[in-house]
Amino acid sequence: MKAMMLVLKSTGLGPLLEKIYSRRKIKNKTVRLLEKEVSESISDCHLVFISESEEKRLSEILANTKNRPVLTVGDTKGFAEKGVIVNFYLDEKKVRFEINESAARAAGLSIS
Repeated sequence: MKAMMLVLKSTGLGPLLEKIYSRRKIKNKTVRLLEKEVSESISDCHLVFISESEEKRLSEILANTKNRPVLTVGDTKGFAEKGVIVNFYLDEKKVRFEINESAARAAGLSIS
């Protein structure tokens, strides 16, 4: 079985992440990187990265992963408040992160 990581096409991060994860494993699983449009089914992935460029479609993206074991990861301050499970953002030139525990529970995921 492969770990499925999804990057939305509009982020442009696919080639970079493919290079990073092409030789790595997550919990002994080979990583398979997919690039899809928001309108395509994204609920079959284990992780979905959501960039700032998708802020207008955030509700649609989260609706596609609702109540499914999909880890949503964002990079925009305030995304966790909107339902993204793990969110990284810049604060005074430092990378910070926030966890939305209720969104994680709803997805059946535990954060430790």
